[in-house]
Amino acid sequence: MSDAWIGIIGVAVGGILQIGANWLMHYLAERKQAGTDASRKKLLKKALSNPSHTGWMRIETLAHLVGASLEHTRGLLIAMNARGSLNTDKEMWALISRQPLPETDE
Repeated sequence: MSDAWIGIIGVAVGGILQIGANWLMHYLAERKQAGTDASRKKLLKKALSNPSHTGWMRIETLAHLVGASLEHTRGLLIAMNARGSLNTDKEMWALISRQPLPETDE
């Protein structure tokens, strides 16, 4: 086999190994993020289910509580069936099970 073919095969094998390594790193990072998000959702649900509160909490408080950005916290809240308030100047959130949407005639 000529040196040119050995070089081509080496490049192909190296490329395949690099793609596999990139995929593995992405998979492990996603898995870690999913575990972190599950813990964050559990903590958010506990905070919003506290019977001593009305169920409404400020987004800044919730984000601080779980150590996430405001945008990421909003995504977690929506994924766990929470909603924002319609009647306040501040961004407040509650579980839909505790604060259902008002009935409308539309």
